[in-house]
Amino acid sequence: MKRKSIITGLIHYGQQIIHEQTAKYPADELAASGLEFNWAYKDHMVHLAHWLERFNNRLAHLPVPTLGDLDAENANIWRNNQGVDWPTIQKRLSDAYAETERLVKPLTEDDLASDEYLNTSDHRALWIAILDAALAHTITHVSQVYKEHGELEKSVSVMGVILDDLLGIDPVERWQGVVIYNYACLHALAGYHSRALELLADAMQHYPDLAGWAAKDPDMKPLWEDPQFKSMTKIG
Repeated sequence: MKRKSIITGLIHYGQQIIHEQTAKYPADELAASGLEFNWAYKDHMVHLAHWLERFNNRLAHLPVPTLGDLDAENANIWRNNQGVDWPTIQKRLSDAYAETERLVKPLTEDDLASDEYLNTSDHRALWIAILDAALAHTITHVSQVYKEHGELEKSVSVMGVILDDLLGIDPVERWQGVVIYNYACLHALAGYHSRALELLADAMQHYPDLAGWAAKDPDMKPLWEDPQFKSMTKIG
């Protein structure tokens, strides 16, 4: 299967897991407002909408504001959307995904493989940037919400069910390592520490440089004091 078909399917999956999660919760929970450091559901969703809209502008080669401190930017997103109702946020996120699909549709396989399409300094292939914006970021927040609701198995399965698809996109060792590492992070955050350590070891077999990143990654914080983790990442 060509990479574009896989990418398109994974963009649809990002929308699907949002729709499935939205359908699980009562209307009053969807409408509720959260706190700056304790987000409600719609705070997560407007955050996703903002960043996907920003990515779409980059994908369309439109100007985007210079990004400063990320924490300050996220705080501004939260602050600027207080009082916005859930239907408005839901439509905004749906429209953002529709725009991503529209912008991806004419891209060629060569476009997707290009590391210069977005004219950014990180030199990632375009397909990786698309998946980060329209899938990985969504999985992070959907998983977090499930974890906060005590649905730990669901918090890891949102990535687990597409793990083979993600691994199948590219056989390059670095990509394989990054995918498995991200899956390990979900397990660490959910409290499945033994499985997280197994996955981390597997990821590092593909991409050893992940050891240094894991040692400072907040997603791996639940493991930081674990002796096996310290040994694997050579800290402590």
